[in-house]
Amino acid sequence: MSDNFSEALDALRTARVKALLRQPFIGTIGLRLKLKAVEYNNGNEIDTAATDGKYIFVNPKFYLACDSLLRILVFLHEVCHVMLLHPFRRKGRDHRLYNIACDYAVNLLLEDAGFKIPGDWLLDHKFKGWSSERIYSYLEVNHPPENDPHGPAGDEEGDGGPGDEPSPEPGADLPDPHGKVLDATGDEGDALSEKELKELEGKVVEDIAQANMVGK
Repeated sequence: MSDNFSEALDALRTARVKALLRQPFIGTIGLRLKLKAVEYNNGNEIDTAATDGKYIFVNPKFYLACDSLLRILVFLHEVCHVMLLHPFRRKGRDHRLYNIACDYAVNLLLEDAGFKIPGDWLLDHKFKGWSSERIYSYLEVNHPPENDPHGPAGDEEGDGGPGDEPSPEPGADLPDPHGKVLDATGDEGDALSEKELKELEGKVVEDIAQANMVGK
C-alpha cells in the first residue's frame, strides 16, 4: 500500500474515534464498518467517499485534502447511509437519482446533529422528515428525463440500435451527490439474495439498538 493510501486510512481511523466522541450514537454504529482507502472497488470509481453497508471507502487524494472536521463529517455521512439502510434498499431505482435522494436525507440528519453542511453538498429543507424513498419519488416526478434529442426508439432519428446514445436519466438537471451509496454485494461484487440483504439489515438494526444504549 502506498504512503497516500496508508495515510488516508490512518486519517479515516482517527476520524472514526473523533466521531465516536462527538456523536456517540452515530459513531457507535460506525464501529462495525470496515475501512478502506481506495480509488476503485468492484469496478466502481471512488472519487470521494462511499459505502456498501459493510465498508466505508475513501479516495486517498480527496480525503487527505479534507480538514479534520470535514473528515469527521464525511465519515458520519457514510455511517448515516448505513444507519438508514440505504445500501440495501435501492431495489432497481435509478442509481444516481437514488444517491441524490439519500444524500438529501442524510445531510438534513447531520445538520440536525449540529454540523454545518458544506455549500456544495445537497441540502433542501423541504425534505425534512422525509424518507429517501419519498424524496426519490418526488425527484422522479419533478425532475423527469429531458427529451431525447434523437427521438423515440424506432424512428429515423433513433432506432434503438447499438450506435444510439443511452436514454436520458431522471434528475439530470440536479447536482451530483457527494460520494456514493453502493449496492450491498458479496466480497467479489456478486449480487446478494433477498435473504442475505435482510441479514445485513438485521445486523445494522442490532447496531442501532446497541447505539441507543450508549446514548445519542
